[in-house]
Amino acid sequence: MLTSSFINSVDFKDLDEGLPTNENTLYADRVQGLRKILCYNQRYNLNDIILLQFTSDSATIPSLKIYIPALNDTISGTLVSSYIGDDTRYFYNFEVTLNNDYHEQIITFTCEQGSDLLTSEPIECTDISDELNKGFLRKIEYNNLDRNNSDLTNYWIDWSVIGNMFFYVECVDVDPNDNKKVEILEGSQSQSIISSNLFPGKNFKTGAIPDYLDLKLKGASSLDIFLINSIQYICKSEDTELFGKTTSYQTSLSLTKKYVVGLNVDDIGITLTEEGTEMAIIPKRNTGVTTAGWQVENPDGYMLHSIFIKHETGSTPVSASVTIGTTIGGDELLDSVQGTISKTDPWKSFSRHYLSDPDAASDIYVNVIGTGAIMDIIINFDTVTES
Repeated sequence: MLTSSFINSVDFKDLDEGLPTNENTLYADRVQGLRKILCYNQRYNLNDIILLQFTSDSATIPSLKIYIPALNDTISGTLVSSYIGDDTRYFYNFEVTLNNDYHEQIITFTCEQGSDLLTSEPIECTDISDELNKGFLRKIEYNNLDRNNSDLTNYWIDWSVIGNMFFYVECVDVDPNDNKKVEILEGSQSQSIISSNLFPGKNFKTGAIPDYLDLKLKGASSLDIFLINSIQYICKSEDTELFGKTTSYQTSLSLTKKYVVGLNVDDIGITLTEEGTEMAIIPKRNTGVTTAGWQVENPDGYMLHSIFIKHETGSTPVSASVTIGTTIGGDELLDSVQGTISKTDPWKSFSRHYLSDPDAASDIYVNVIGTGAIMDIIINFDTVTES
């Protein structure tokens, strides 16, 4: 069964023709008595690259069809990871670049795998730079670090093989929501401050949005990494109410900044580990791997998780081979047959799991075969945690 998470960048539904629900009916078609249905197209900026991920119990590569409104393009998915067990799951990634072909267009997608068909809510590609600069729209970005925890935490996205997802939403955040805590020691004739902290915050309130965007916003704000216009926030509480006599919602989030950068602290942010917590994934990238090779350190406490490879722009051969091993010239992690990369290929992904010693760093060796080949390679290392 092909499925799409409710926090996928674009919302998809299985239109199974059963009795209408918010899971099998597009928002514009779901009647709620006499309430008015407000037209809504999820906004994206010109030249944005939308990341989409789908999950299935089938190893058949799904295809994504793009309509504006007629069929415009078809993209094959990339198998980025799989988890074998009683219930085998395969994860497929897609990248959609909103170039000039999509400018000022209403776009819909379908994702098809065998007899399974998912249909998207519509999106609109315009130049929204002015609306972002004037504060009518906010960019919401999100990701998760707890990749080894429950499905509830991850909301059915394999975050280890995909970057930040994002969307835009109409909102205001002028109401302050600063969070100050002071612990005071009271004596008989004086008081002393033992500790204090102050985290700036905002009350974030959307305009009229459909229910699927309300759910996406709540899900995104529950993850480890939640950013609004590149600032990371923690969502303390949330509230949703109907927007007038319509089927639209208005969502409110109570937010405080995750980090405070002031006079006595510096360089705090999502690129660093939290105190006492290791980063779940460490990515290492080299955009210029030639036949000279690349020696990569597998950090202490991490195991090899996945590999992504494609040709760099200046690469000249039609195809090249990449081998990867634990010794110079070794290929036990990726041999030349599996590692053959065509210049026309998008990112080619390999799910590899290898650990030499959880208590000591080790090296992995990358070798490129092909005169004039220049490869762009990303290697992800996953943390090894104690139960």
